[in-house]
Amino acid sequence: MLKKSGRKTARPVSNPKGMYDLLKKLSDGKDDVIVVMESVHARESDSKVSAFTFGENYGIWKGIIAATGLQNVSVTPQQWKRKVFGPSSPSGADDAKERSRQKCIELLPHLSESLKYKKDHNRAEAALLCLYALRWLDLGKEHDSIASFEDGQ
Repeated sequence: MLKKSGRKTARPVSNPKGMYDLLKKLSDGKDDVIVVMESVHARESDSKVSAFTFGENYGIWKGIIAATGLQNVSVTPQQWKRKVFGPSSPSGADDAKERSRQKCIELLPHLSESLKYKKDHNRAEAALLCLYALRWLDLGKEHDSIASFEDGQ
């Protein structure tokens, strides 16, 4: 998704064409694709450059999704984590990351090979967000993909 700038200190640079190509490849030929995005914001503790890059990429994704005509649903982290984790949603940053990875392995064991390391927590959260969308969002469509996703097919 991101390519490095040619600066002395490399900084991620957005690649909208690559982002668009990926989304088209994943959705091509399918008529029931729904994109679920986590509705998050930059934190006060983020640097200005980090906050700008975050917002830029969020906006690019929203624009690409709109341009492709795909349905977009936004959910807050609190919404989906409450359903996936139950009343004891993870709170501390490090604890939350590891709990997400462990919960994903528990609920989707076929993904365990892709979640071996602590650094895989973002991949785990993406899978859990997908699982939340399939199980708990009333998206107005029948989805045979719930069982397929949970079984790894």
